[in-house]
Amino acid sequence: MTAPPFALRNFHLIVPFFLAALQAAELPKLQVTELVAGLHRPTSLTHAGDGSNRLFVTEQTGTIRVISEGKLLEEPLLDISGKITRIDPICCDERGLLSVAFPPNFAKVQRFYVYYTGDRNEIFISRFHISADNPNRADLESEVVMFRFEHTFENHFGGQLAFNPNDHKLYFSIGDGAGGGNPLRSAQNPNVPYGKVWRFDAEGGALELELYSLGLRNPWRFSFDRVTSDLYIGDVGENRWEEVNFQPHGTVGSNFGWSAFEGPRCFEESECGKPGFTAPIAAFDHNTGCSVTSGYVYRGWQSAALQGAYLYADFCYGKIWAATHEGDQWTTQLLLEGGDDRNWSAFGEDEWGEVYALDYIPGTIYHVEVAVEAPPEEN
Repeated sequence: MTAPPFALRNFHLIVPFFLAALQAAELPKLQVTELVAGLHRPTSLTHAGDGSNRLFVTEQTGTIRVISEGKLLEEPLLDISGKITRIDPICCDERGLLSVAFPPNFAKVQRFYVYYTGDRNEIFISRFHISADNPNRADLESEVVMFRFEHTFENHFGGQLAFNPNDHKLYFSIGDGAGGGNPLRSAQNPNVPYGKVWRFDAEGGALELELYSLGLRNPWRFSFDRVTSDLYIGDVGENRWEEVNFQPHGTVGSNFGWSAFEGPRCFEESECGKPGFTAPIAAFDHNTGCSVTSGYVYRGWQSAALQGAYLYADFCYGKIWAATHEGDQWTTQLLLEGGDDRNWSAFGEDEWGEVYALDYIPGTIYHVEVAVEAPPEEN
């Protein structure tokens, strides 16, 4: 499947994209293999980069769980369930504990950062220290609030934290702060924090925010390519389109078009003719899926065929795609059909670059692998 045409104003791009689809190398199909189960609404997964090979999973209800040597530890790294928003007990609330990030020098400084929503829906970006007597336990009293943002509605929080592997700054995403229909018009407003990706020098001690990307509706998940430091953002759509955005390393201030555009199509007619918007590299409509989940560029060691392919998914139907490019020409391929019993809330990667998918409702973590072909049946 090729990326759809971005807009009528970019009609001249359709032919090159079609040709790229014809010439693109066929990627292998994927399968997922269970790593651990028993989590409660996992929202993010990452590693500490300290050689321990541990994985850390945020549970939306307020805990960070540790996976060590393939096993889920009983005791959480952190439990801030008393601090976060009381989320919907049934399904799919966008609030809670949403992300954790470990700095590149974690092994030395023994501290990490979290993104969560408070009891009045405000957004907190906080730092915690590891306990002096237990490497798998944080000191709850060590919290330092780096930033606090007011939030009016109960959705569109964004919620991703990640350190850029090149500049070592901490990046985070905030949604447009609005309910449906973009009532606040915030994503294009440079004077408010919403609908954007920001960065700051967390470990350098300078709490000065720098705008990195804007024009986003709900950038629920983003990631950096660990080799190139390019940024990939999954931006959740409104009524019709889901999109993936791309910002090359070294660029600042890319404007991805919300709410002039939703995916490749015009959303507000009066805004679509303005210059300066960056079109998505991939999109799918709501006949195909319901909510995009950004993944990672595969840089693991188990599959040479997947090297450099960016993996992303749909929350409702369990599909996983890969996007690849030659220069400015992007191609997408469906690698896992999925099913409506899989709800991919996030992806994560380990220290070796292997990719994992988080199934939200049952709370299961899967290793994403190249599918093994069944041997031919004997006659």
